[in-house]
Amino acid sequence: MNLIKKIKFNYHLKLITDHITNKNFHQASDEIRRLKNSDPSVYFFVLKSLNDYLNDTTNIDLHEKKIIWTVSYDLDDQIYINNFLKFYLKKNYHDNFYSNNFAESLSEYLSSFKGHDSPKEITFNEMIKNSGFFQNLLLFKRHENLFIFDTSAAFFETDSKHYFIYQNTTLCYFYVVRDLKDLFIKYKTKLGTTEEAYNELFNYTGKNYLSDILKQKTFKVYENKTNYNTNINSWSDPNVLSTYKGKLISFEELVEKTEEVLVDIIQHLKQYYPNLKVNYQTISEFVGDNKLFKDQVQEISKSENKFLKRNVNIKNLNTKEL
Repeated sequence: MNLIKKIKFNYHLKLITDHITNKNFHQASDEIRRLKNSDPSVYFFVLKSLNDYLNDTTNIDLHEKKIIWTVSYDLDDQIYINNFLKFYLKKNYHDNFYSNNFAESLSEYLSSFKGHDSPKEITFNEMIKNSGFFQNLLLFKRHENLFIFDTSAAFFETDSKHYFIYQNTTLCYFYVVRDLKDLFIKYKTKLGTTEEAYNELFNYTGKNYLSDILKQKTFKVYENKTNYNTNINSWSDPNVLSTYKGKLISFEELVEKTEEVLVDIIQHLKQYYPNLKVNYQTISEFVGDNKLFKDQVQEISKSENKFLKRNVNIKNLNTKEL
């Protein structure tokens, strides 16, 4: 950063900090947006310097904009709900909204301009420090007031009070739980061996997930799925559910009682976004045009079934339902 940009950085950092300190949140947001449009690189470093400050969820709320998170261990398990939310909001939400995978959105943003200091690989350690910062970058980037971000990452909380998501930018979340055996069969079919399927579920190699799309991108944003047990336990924790207004959805129940589950989803949204109405006709229309069928039942061996039962460790759900 050259001298002129350093002067500009210090000036805007103090100006925005003063606005926030004085609880002039609207003025602070306006200054951030103006800086974003006039000098993206200085804006990037100002927002990064304000990261911990902006994540003080008890005092700071710069955004009318809010995020609906859709989460599942396997991203495919939330496709139906994501498609439903987009369909429903197009017909019943009288404003614009944005929907995309969180990691892909971040990768696109980092590729959109030069002059920032982000590494080409956004690892879990980078996400721990900067998850809130990355989300603020995306919220300030766009004009929409409602965002749907999907992810397969586990929720995390650190001793230094860093979180994966934050109260002041999250409207609510939906976590889709898929039967362990169903996922095992899917991974065994896809990967070819029982051992590879076990590793995909329980992540013995400790790898982080990178989507096929992001493997081709300059900025590779990894998602910390951890493993099946940890992922579900992190999002089904009662404190996380309460704090971030989460709702757990059984994939099996979604298949068997599709319309009922979708009504529950909109009613859950309405609790935190009261301007959104429950439109039963829209829900019935979507279900009628988008049938969700059960997968064909496939048997697994006794040894595989024994292994899965021995390794499943879900704390907050009835494992008989998994």
